[in-house]
Amino acid sequence: MAVELVVMGLGHVGLPLSRAAVSAGLATAGYDVSRPVVHGLTDGRSHVGGVDDADVAAMLRAGFQATDDPAVLDGAQIVVICVPTGLTDKGLPDLSAVEDAAAVVAAHLHPGMLVVLESTSYPGTTEDVVRPLLERGSGLRAGEDFHLAYSPQRIDPGNPTWDVRNTPKIVSGRTALCAKHAVAFYSRFVD
Repeated sequence: MAVELVVMGLGHVGLPLSRAAVSAGLATAGYDVSRPVVHGLTDGRSHVGGVDDADVAAMLRAGFQATDDPAVLDGAQIVVICVPTGLTDKGLPDLSAVEDAAAVVAAHLHPGMLVVLESTSYPGTTEDVVRPLLERGSGLRAGEDFHLAYSPQRIDPGNPTWDVRNTPKIVSGRTALCAKHAVAFYSRFVD
């Protein structure tokens, strides 16, 4: 089944983003490498604060699917990378999950796709890490063949006042057209 949006990483950033997109009517799938997360969501169980089991059940009724099969990216118009980042044992940024996600996207990247990095990272990650992986893995050029953007995650897990919809969103793009596509996407469910 082709979907409009694939959210990569269904943790405290990706799952609320998926819920907001589904609520706005986007055909959405979530991709996660954790089988327990995928199976729990498929069974209607949430593992994230601020998204309860009833929310997951409503998402499933609306057509949301959680999967660990990267083929879900085939035909997607938009991919948002929300995988975890952290620090290595030496205190340096650990971008291994971002790099792995970018490699998976590259294998399924097609002209016109919008790819957004939301994972927390240092300035330049989209340009210096994600873009080269996407371009090398697909043979396509960011800003010419596909749209590439960055929008830092702004989730405060479980906050009853500020959620995806009403938290101000910052968006940047590789080109002005990339940014325009990212703004159009987020405007569908962010005030």
